[in-house]
Amino acid sequence: MPSILTKTEAGQRELKDRAVDLPRSARTLLVLVDGARNSDELLTMVKGATSKDIEALVQAGLIVQSASGATKAPP
Repeated sequence: MPSILTKTEAGQRELKDRAVDLPRSARTLLVLVDGARNSDELLTMVKGATSKDIEALVQAGLIVQSASGATKAPP
């Protein structure tokens, strides 16, 4: 089952600094990661994106995967 993806602090900084040389599809995925969508949902939203893009973001420490059953606490 796909995992929910969340940006790390490094991921937030990357959106501002653009220090990491990311392919366009990976950068677009990073922008869309919001802690609510799972990896499959994000991949269908970004044309040309693959699981390798998600893996690259995780390896770079820009996003983290949480358990698919995790839910956000109500406000």
